[in-house]
Amino acid sequence: KKLEHGSSSDLSDVPMLMSPRQADSRFNRPKYDTLLHRKLRENNWQLHEHMVDAAAQTYLGAAKNLNNTTTQLMKSHGLVQDISHSMRLLTNDLFHLDDYIDIIQSCKLLPDTNITLPTATPPEEATTPQAEES
Repeated sequence: KKLEHGSSSDLSDVPMLMSPRQADSRFNRPKYDTLLHRKLRENNWQLHEHMVDAAAQTYLGAAKNLNNTTTQLMKSHGLVQDISHSMRLLTNDLFHLDDYIDIIQSCKLLPDTNITLPTATPPEEATTPQAEES
């Protein structure tokens, strides 16, 4: 039988209107609702919460670790930049010193100077108080 629009002879296709609470209870009602099943659902929910907490703790620990590593890396980067700057200044000073020494050595007005460095005595030849007594 064909129904025309607006006809009210067959309402089995039309969904019933119900409150959200009724709809929730209708669709969320467990299939089995014995004491054993309730206890099992409760234990499963607790297990779920513990698993989520464990995973969250793992991620939080890793995030803290990563943050600490990043902080130390940034400090190290700053120190490397400072060392690089100091090395550049030192290198420039050494080049200037080398230029000054070349100027002094090439100057014909100054007398020839020979600079000798004192030689260090080897440890075997160094005198000790016990060696002097014998």
